[in-house]
Amino acid sequence: MQDPWDSPLTRRALLRNALAYSALGAVLWRAPRLWGSAQLTGKSAPPYLLVVHCDGGWDTTMTLEDKSNASAFATESGATATKGKSDIPYVDHPDRPSVKIFFDTYGDGALIVNGLYSKTITHEEGTLFSSSSFHQSEQRYIDWLTYYASQVAPTKAVPHLVIEAPYQPGPYARYAYKMPADWFTTAPTPILSGDKALSPDEEAALRTYLTRAYHTAVGTHAETTDLHKLHALLGGFSQSPAIQKELATFSAGTESQAWVTHGKFAIQSFKDGISHCATIQAGRAGLWDTHRDHYAAQSTAWEMLFAGLLHILDAISQAGLQDEVILLVKSDIGRYPKLNAHKGKDHWPYTSALLWGQPILGGTALGSTDKNGIAHPIDPTFGSYSGSNLVTLTLEHVLAGIFTRYGIAQTAYTDQVPPEMAQIRKT
Repeated sequence: MQDPWDSPLTRRALLRNALAYSALGAVLWRAPRLWGSAQLTGKSAPPYLLVVHCDGGWDTTMTLEDKSNASAFATESGATATKGKSDIPYVDHPDRPSVKIFFDTYGDGALIVNGLYSKTITHEEGTLFSSSSFHQSEQRYIDWLTYYASQVAPTKAVPHLVIEAPYQPGPYARYAYKMPADWFTTAPTPILSGDKALSPDEEAALRTYLTRAYHTAVGTHAETTDLHKLHALLGGFSQSPAIQKELATFSAGTESQAWVTHGKFAIQSFKDGISHCATIQAGRAGLWDTHRDHYAAQSTAWEMLFAGLLHILDAISQAGLQDEVILLVKSDIGRYPKLNAHKGKDHWPYTSALLWGQPILGGTALGSTDKNGIAHPIDPTFGSYSGSNLVTLTLEHVLAGIFTRYGIAQTAYTDQVPPEMAQIRKT
């Protein structure tokens, strides 16, 4: 029998694959659930997941965890510990006004998770551990979001949309499409600058471009991707008057603005029913790897990040998805507490993450590190520092909490770490 995934991209093949996806989805939704016994309803349907990766290893003491009273830490002059909306704690600095605006505006829906163990001090392994888990029986790493997409959105054209960001190909690779970041700048000019319906020539040019991107995107995209839907998404996105106005203000290759466009594209893909989760990268690769002139470089990166997050959350609201999206912002590793001889900070295996979204217990911070920057073990169910169930948190615990909340079986992607349920709203 012919493997349906090897079929050409014809209407008949797409229909056949959609039916196969539907059958698979029906089986998966009947699988035993690890959290509660109620069937998922429209009100509690699995949310869209948008992950923002900050590459190079950020210094979370400059924004997410105050260490000004810890003598082992070199801290930035002018930084102050303060609280945002719903008393969420964060670190403020006059050079990073967008951080204050973010926490004062969206702090009630935001959660900071400190004391996350990255398991490594190398970029490659940190990136691997921050986006995937090792599956013992498969003997390989499985990407969290791609697995999630395979469970909750198998019939969508691009269940997991990846725009120049970490992604681990594996047994669920057919559910992901990796899109090059230059898609927005190298597509035919009439397509990106047009304000009218596509002409037949423009339509053909765009389809040619999409097909080329499809066949050259390092083999990580869905074999059943519906190019017509991607075509419509890119065409509609680039021709939107609001996007046109925004693109007109962007300089080609400006990382502080281009990544926001990627985020808005992902949000539009959610709204149009094309994708259910997406991974994007805030700025260029290695932006946060500050072995020299640490404070100036990190400060610029943090301001860029939070200025962009404000635009992305505004786009989520404008799309009417504010109750249906979970945003996760993370990095591969952390930074060493002390400055080196070049006034930089070297690699460190403890870091933080920022989450936002309706199911998340916002307005607070969970977890912490001690005076030397080592994570305090925490009870993942209650968020306390005492008891017999203490663990050192990783991003795997955080994702397991979200997956468990929505009945996504852990066994297919993890060694069943205790889900970090303290981050989830109880109602």
